[in-house]
Amino acid sequence: MSVLELLIAFILASLLIVNITTLTSAGQDLAINNYNYIRANSLAQKAVDSARAASRKDFSHLLNVTAYDSIYKTTIIEQFTGSYTKEITATVAWQKPNGQSAHTELSTAVSDWGSIVNGNVCTLSGNWTQPRIVSVLPFNNNLTDIKITGNLAYVTSNGSSAGMADLYIVDISSPTTPVILSQINTGPGLSSITIAGRYAFVGNTSINAQLQVIDILDPAHPALIKSYKLPGTYNDNTTIPNTVLYSDNKIYMGTQKSQIAELHIIDVANPLAPNEVGTYETDAGIFGLKINDARLYVASAANTELNILNIDDPGHILLINGVTTSNGRGKSLTLINQNVLFGRTQGAQELSIYDNSNSINALGQYRVGSSIYSLTGSSGLLFLGTSDANKQLQMWNISDPGSAAMIGQQVISGKANVVACGIGLLFVLGENPAALYIISN
Repeated sequence: MSVLELLIAFILASLLIVNITTLTSAGQDLAINNYNYIRANSLAQKAVDSARAASRKDFSHLLNVTAYDSIYKTTIIEQFTGSYTKEITATVAWQKPNGQSAHTELSTAVSDWGSIVNGNVCTLSGNWTQPRIVSVLPFNNNLTDIKITGNLAYVTSNGSSAGMADLYIVDISSPTTPVILSQINTGPGLSSITIAGRYAFVGNTSINAQLQVIDILDPAHPALIKSYKLPGTYNDNTTIPNTVLYSDNKIYMGTQKSQIAELHIIDVANPLAPNEVGTYETDAGIFGLKINDARLYVASAANTELNILNIDDPGHILLINGVTTSNGRGKSLTLINQNVLFGRTQGAQELSIYDNSNSINALGQYRVGSSIYSLTGSSGLLFLGTSDANKQLQMWNISDPGSAAMIGQQVISGKANVVACGIGLLFVLGENPAALYIISN
């Protein structure tokens, strides 16, 4: 073999080795890149899951954090997309073996379901300066509470006799012609209701069964499945609930002033076996309850008429702060855009707007001229159920809490005991005669 042939053979062998090395290196890079993408996607999912869990504890807090894990940089950014919704975005960045930058991104939308379930959310909008009555559904019982879920309204009553129905399920899919789908008699009468999935938890006016559980999976055939008596020693007729609220497998019950505590926390993780896990003494009747994160807001007739309680540990409830007056008149409350809207019985400044800080700063105080029995609303709008004989239902613009003002009104029968919203409409319980009013803008 000549020198030239040897040289050509050497060059060909060298090229073959280079090609094999290049192919091997490319294969290794591909395997590394695939691994990095899989690992990055896993880190992004983990970050989203962590942010979602944090939102369940404190929805109002927005995350903007960065963390490092080996070659990966994970960033979580949250932003509100509505009053009770926000978007979580997790981005994971790293460098490829060739030095190029790479990243993967995962986003999800979350809702403040705790506020939605607890009645803190009302999605009404538009011009409410001239409301109109869409329909009126009469009842033969005194109506006490209402909750809206989808196209159904759950209405409670406290009848003149124990033999009368006290829970009505109303089909509101056609608001102009609401129809009572079913009804049930639970005993002496009902004062309040809260809904959680297939169960309605109702406050009964009997001292022998203050909490009752009703299976509403089939709305046409509701069934009473459990009655629960509050523990303790009492023989009065006032240890009965004014209001009930569901949150995170627990019922929060506020009673009339009684021989035992007025606030009761009942574990209903097993609806067939309720168990009281905490109490709090207000020494006065409780008329309104709302929850935001681990805070329970209590409206009562005590001198400290608005209490904010830490309920992280139901067995050791702690007072965060309160609003104290010389004559407690707390009657109703709701939460809107992180503000506390508070209603009182008739007297000076029946309506107050507070911020949601530990110091409870007053943002606005207003004279309404009547008792405020019920409050609900959405961003910039507040709806008042009052005892005013000429404008029982009132619409207020609260875009600026410091200069809120009534912008609309509607006359209904007697007084507006309860105001709720759903499917873009207002639902109001009136009295004398008892009726459900469905109202549009």
